[in-house]
Amino acid sequence: MSSTRNTKGSKILNAAAGPNSSDLEVTVQNLSHALQAVTARLSALEQLKLELETLRGENARLAETNMSRIYTLHTLRTTQQ
Repeated sequence: MSSTRNTKGSKILNAAAGPNSSDLEVTVQNLSHALQAVTARLSALEQLKLELETLRGENARLAETNMSRIYTLHTLRTTQQ
C-alpha cells in the first residue's frame, strides 16, 4: 500500500511507523473496516430498538382494549342474570 494518503492522521502514523508503514496501513485499514461494520450493526440495532418501542406501545394499547372488552363482557353478563 502507498503511504501517500491525504489524511493528516495517516501521514503521522506512516511517519512514525518507519519501515513497517505498509503493515501499519493494513492495520489502520482493517480497523477502519471493522469500525464501519460495528457502525452498521449499531445502526441496525438502533432501528430494531425503535421497532421494539413501537411494538411495546401497540401491545400496551391492545392490552388496554382487551381489558375494556373484558369489562364490557363482564358487565353484560352480570346485567343479564
